[in-house]
Amino acid sequence: MAGFLFLNTANTTLLSAAKNGLFLAEYEAAQIPLAIIAAALLTAVVAVIFTGIVAGTQRRILATGLTGVLAISVLACRTMFEINPRTAFWVYLWLSAVQVLVLTHAWEYSSSTLTGRQAKRMLPMMGVGASLGAIAGGAGVGTLAVRLGTPNLLWLSVALLLAGLPLLWLIDEPIREIDDQGAKNPLMVFLKRSGRGFHSVATSKLLRILAFGLIALTMTGTLIDLQLKFAIQSVYGQNEITAIYGLMSAGIGAGTLLLQLWASRVLFPRFGVSFAAILHGGTLVFAAGGATLFGGLTMLMLAQALDDILQFSLQKPVEQVSMLPFPGRVKTAALATLGGVLRPLSKAAGGGVALALATRPELLSLATIASASLAVAAYSRHRSHY
Repeated sequence: MAGFLFLNTANTTLLSAAKNGLFLAEYEAAQIPLAIIAAALLTAVVAVIFTGIVAGTQRRILATGLTGVLAISVLACRTMFEINPRTAFWVYLWLSAVQVLVLTHAWEYSSSTLTGRQAKRMLPMMGVGASLGAIAGGAGVGTLAVRLGTPNLLWLSVALLLAGLPLLWLIDEPIREIDDQGAKNPLMVFLKRSGRGFHSVATSKLLRILAFGLIALTMTGTLIDLQLKFAIQSVYGQNEITAIYGLMSAGIGAGTLLLQLWASRVLFPRFGVSFAAILHGGTLVFAAGGATLFGGLTMLMLAQALDDILQFSLQKPVEQVSMLPFPGRVKTAALATLGGVLRPLSKAAGGGVALALATRPELLSLATIASASLAVAAYSRHRSHY
């Protein structure tokens, strides 16, 4: 599983750099919030469909089918851009959804093999593979973008998708809990499975608080990301933008690796999931404040890197849900809903805030600080319930 996470994270790192390079080189700054919103909404719809499918499909069958569909779709994106570079907007939308599907599937597969007690010890260690994947993928993106061109990175993405699949055949397949096998109406079965995550979150106070904190943190990260995109686009071209995002991913991977080792040995076992979440939100309050006071591209890059490091090592929805005392079926549904639906919708909300403040860009940084502060408040309540 660590090897599978390595390949999938290297792939999503590559896709993130490529989609940003292609889009930011073709479209003006005014289109950035619209792209963020549209990509988030598309991702949420795709995640709902994925939730309905994953709840009733054997995992190896699902993994094989998902790999084939995503590989074909990435090749289609490459072809579209070759025909008309202005399709970069649509390429950005779909590759954003592909990123979420790849990582949601990889982490959900990992968590479904572990109990909550095992997950506290082992998921951060398995996540070391993901950190190494971010380092390898990010470090190589810059050189590959210059030599091959940003559009051709999508060929490498397809290769990474196909290379990861055989690793799943080397471990035991997680047992799928299906409670509606006798149902006759396929549509009703699908809707029931798709809505199971929403029902789980709505009926559990602990999951509701976790969801609220996730929304606030995601909006914080989105506002930081938007400000960084505005700054980068005004200075660099396509391949340079791709290289910058790749190098950032490599640095983020290195920081995440170190933090995961500490989290698995000290933070999660001794202080728990809630303290880690409070630490994430509190740190972002100071990071957003620093970007507000000092400004500049460097400060925004540092704030973005810090958010990603904390998110990947401490705050990934699958880690929180996997470490909480819920049945496996609830964990699977809640993971898909939190990470695949609420998180993208929160990004859309962040894009909406940016559009609303388009005439007052100086207020974006204040909105970022406020959002991070709300996350701290939410997870402070989460701690007592946990």
